[in-house]
Amino acid sequence: MEETNHPPEDWEIEIHAYDSGAGRVLSLVGELDAHTMGALEGMLSAQEPSANSPLVLDLTRIRFMDTAAARRLGQLWRERNPDGRPRLLLRGAGRRIQRVFALVRAEEALEGPPGLRPSRPLGLSSPRLGPGGGRLAIP
Repeated sequence: MEETNHPPEDWEIEIHAYDSGAGRVLSLVGELDAHTMGALEGMLSAQEPSANSPLVLDLTRIRFMDTAAARRLGQLWRERNPDGRPRLLLRGAGRRIQRVFALVRAEEALEGPPGLRPSRPLGLSSPRLGPGGGRLAIP
């Protein structure tokens, strides 16, 4: 059975909860920021923890996330997975969302199939300057 949490109309997030073969999934649609995190945290607290399968947050359809939301999701991930056993998984983050997690140093919380997460840094460091101040090409 699917449950949907529709926050007040000025919020830009929908949360669809359903059971999959791998456990409970919360599919997030829209924008996740400091304002809409309250709706997500309410849904997270209402979910019964399972010893056999983790709760999965599907970030595939998140089109915007601010640093406050990424930081809080990283904290929630660390709180719910203290001993390394996965109880909360964050899956399906696109490159823009991955960059936000990298900015707040919470990218370890992201999980996905091989090839989804970048194998090299996302270009968040300062550009390297060559002789005379020009940028160096970095392979």
